[in-house]
Amino acid sequence: MLNARVPSVNALVKIPDGVTMDEAAAATCATGTVVHALRGLGRLQPGQTVLVTGAAGAAAAIPLDGQPANHVKKLTGGEGADIVLAAVGTPAFDRGFKALTWGGRMIVIGNVMPVAAAPLALGSLILREIAILGCMNTTRDDLTYALQLIADKKLTPLTPTVLPLQQASRAHQMLRERVPAGKIILKP
Repeated sequence: MLNARVPSVNALVKIPDGVTMDEAAAATCATGTVVHALRGLGRLQPGQTVLVTGAAGAAAAIPLDGQPANHVKKLTGGEGADIVLAAVGTPAFDRGFKALTWGGRMIVIGNVMPVAAAPLALGSLILREIAILGCMNTTRDDLTYALQLIADKKLTPLTPTVLPLQQASRAHQMLRERVPAGKIILKP
């Protein structure tokens, strides 16, 4: 038996009552990262508008073909989005950038392809005082907050696909084929 010690100050989060182990395992990456992006980096406040590229279950759906910035501005009384959560990377970067209001924040998550370049209008960035932030993961505080949102039924994460460890190759195939909507958890 391996006797390893993990510093709880840096690595562990208490799972609140009402959150299953599977929900908590799946939430550590996806849910925690989004909460960190919006709450931590984006400083999201009540009443602000968030545009999430590639999302479902939103208050309004905006097609990314054509001019999504016009749709966003129409929905926000000409203002634009306070925060753009750029979840699909390069394909929607420019369109999301144009949808931002003055002083808006674009947070890029979920696309770490090192060769993917995105166009950037430096004049608009400067004159509209826009911030572009990258979000890699979550923090202990934001993960704790995300898990409490799940426990309080204020946030419903996608149900993870749970497979036995012996089906790891099937899990890899499912990921390659983009079959699951959410996380895959392998259990011994």
